[in-house]
Formats: sequence, C-alpha cells, structure tokens
Amino acid sequence: MQTTNRVFNKRKVLTELRSARSAQIQWRSYTQALTNSPDPENTRNSAIQAYMRFSQWYDKSGKTLSELPAFDQLNRSHKVFEYLNNQMFELLLSHTHQPAKNWFQQLVHEVNPKQKALSRLMPMVIKASNDLLSSVEKLEREIKAMPEQQFNGMLAHQFPEYEQEFMVN
Repeated sequence: MQTTNRVFNKRKVLTELRSARSAQIQWRSYTQALTNSPDPENTRNSAIQAYMRFSQWYDKSGKTLSELPAFDQLNRSHKVFEYLNNQMFELLLSHTHQPAKNWFQQLVHEVNPKQKALSRLMPMVIKASNDLLSSVEKLEREIKAMPEQQFNGMLAHQFPEYEQEFMVN
C-alpha cells in the first residue's frame, strides 16, 4: 500500500477521526436543512462537501485502521449510510416534469411526491447516520484503549516501509 509522507501516530489518527465525525454531523445537519429548503442548491453543495470530507477520511486514513475489530462495524455502517445517502440525493436531484396548467400546479406535482418520499427516507438516513457516528465513537474508544506500542505495531504491520517511524515514541 502506498502512503503519503505523513507521520502516523495515535494522537494524529484520533484527531483525524474526530474531524471525520464532525464532517458527518455537519452532513446530517445540511441534509436535514436540504429536505426543507425552498432553494436547496447552496445547502446541497455544503452537504456534499461535508460528506466528501468524511469519505476522504474513510477511504484514506480510515482504511489504516481496518485491522481493528471496531472498523468492521464502521465499514458496515458506512455501506448502509452511503446507500441511503445516494438514494436520497437521487431523489433530491430528480425532476419530474408533468404537464401543468400553471406554475402552482407544476410546483404541487413536483414537490408533493418528492416530499412524501423524502419524509419516508429521512428517518432511515438519520438512523444510518447515527449508527455510523456510533461506529466512529466505538472505533475511537478502541484506539484510545490500545497501548501506544500496540497501536504503532498495527500501523507498522500495514506499512512495513515506515516501521521505524511507528516504533519511535
């Protein structure tokens, strides 16, 4: 596995994990606002940016923790969340153009079915987000509980080319 020229240590990993958790919380706030927004464009972009921050952590730094038992739960939670997130954004970005006699009828035809679908989907998205946050917290507790030497050994196993860096306290 190729890594960047970064120093890996327990404190840095925990800081990145907390930042990822914050991004997930921001995403949820933006998403809840997005479903109720009359002009969702700015909120949608903010939600996507927050989601991307979490995903970047997950795909890069998060994967370095894949040997930890708590990561399995995080991985499962992330897959469920990602699926529901994609469903929600497909729904939010879909446009139904039905013939309407006036702008109000067009608005009613477009918004009502979408709002109904969103109101059914949103509780599942929030639950998936809560499960994901719970998994992140469990992973954080597991990392905190690990002795520094054991944590460094786990990282050294994944990145043998950087073993010397991990063995330095």
